[in-house]
Amino acid sequence: AVASAAVNDTLGGNGNGRIEPGETFFVTPLLENAGSGSATGLTIELAIAHPHVTVLQGEASLATLPAGGEASPSPPFEILVDGACPDPDALTLELSVIADWGQTAALECVVPVGGFFDDVESGTSGWSSYAVTGGYVDQWHRSNERNATPGGAWSWKFGDAGAGNYANLSDGALESPSVPLRDTSYLRFKHWMNAEVSASDPGYCYDGGLVEISVDGGPWAQIRPVGGYPYRILEGTIPGPWAEETEVYSGSFDWTAAEFEITGHEGEARFRFRFGTDGADTREGWHVDDVEVFGFADPASAVEDAEAFEVGSAIERNHPNPFRRETTVSYRLSQPGRARVRIFDPAGRLVRTLVDDSVAAGAHVATWDGRNDAGVSVGSGIYFCRLESAGGAQTRKIALMR
Repeated sequence: AVASAAVNDTLGGNGNGRIEPGETFFVTPLLENAGSGSATGLTIELAIAHPHVTVLQGEASLATLPAGGEASPSPPFEILVDGACPDPDALTLELSVIADWGQTAALECVVPVGGFFDDVESGTSGWSSYAVTGGYVDQWHRSNERNATPGGAWSWKFGDAGAGNYANLSDGALESPSVPLRDTSYLRFKHWMNAEVSASDPGYCYDGGLVEISVDGGPWAQIRPVGGYPYRILEGTIPGPWAEETEVYSGSFDWTAAEFEITGHEGEARFRFRFGTDGADTREGWHVDDVEVFGFADPASAVEDAEAFEVGSAIERNHPNPFRRETTVSYRLSQPGRARVRIFDPAGRLVRTLVDDSVAAGAHVATWDGRNDAGVSVGSGIYFCRLESAGGAQTRKIALMR
């Protein structure tokens, strides 16, 4: 898997470590091996299916990826993002890995382009805080007590401005500046927490924090992180602002990355980090750092994908995937009739028609050699294979690695 990806835009950009339209940058993935055996002789090739991106250097190698360990291939991949790229946007790095003994892997990593980023090092930067519920306390402030930014010093903190604990009966919100959302958007941040949990009810707590969103000035609504919140609120003797069973972050953990995926909400959005406490025991509080928001247009949106697909009709994952010279697409029809199997690019343009004929019910295969209808080889990247029949329509993603 790809554990992380380090971006360097010192030579072809402004040197802030963030990808922006018009920049040339280098990216070095950190690969992790969760298996019980080492992988050796790795060759890694990069493809990015994006109309505003050119891969200038897309090959790297790694001698050994140890069992249970991490390592980065070299040299770094070099990528150009032209000035017409939307902001915000995101690049999906498709990595094809081939190693000794026939080991292969197809990996993905998403890196943002533009968007919103705040490491809390330059002041409040348009953030605001306030008590959400009347009679409750807000303790959000910029603090140099703890920090997650490499080489930095500051983070946002809910809690005492000194060495004490947060207040009882708190309900404070830290609200972000307005940021644009696209078809699919992500909120990412790092956070540290020490909050009161129940000693007798595992998975329950009395104090905790959550994240909310407001789109185009609309009402605030809680959003849930990838993987969910780890705790639920248990009502104490002196209840706080949360209803019982509210899902929250709580407990004690060191700096940890959090990610939220937001779909179906295009427009201008604000996020707020909200921390609430009951009237009993207190702890240090919640620190938040390195907040980023980015998004992109769903590449599959240009290729219609019907949800209602008749049981028994399906297009299976092609093999191999990724492929270099030829791949086999398996599909099954629940009833006889005309069927079409076609390849589209990420913009929804037809690349190749593999099948367009009357087909019997049952299992079938079609092959694609990476060429278009004119017989010309197409470039590396992500394509979409679409089956259309009397039973409905379904689309699968295919990765071509030259």
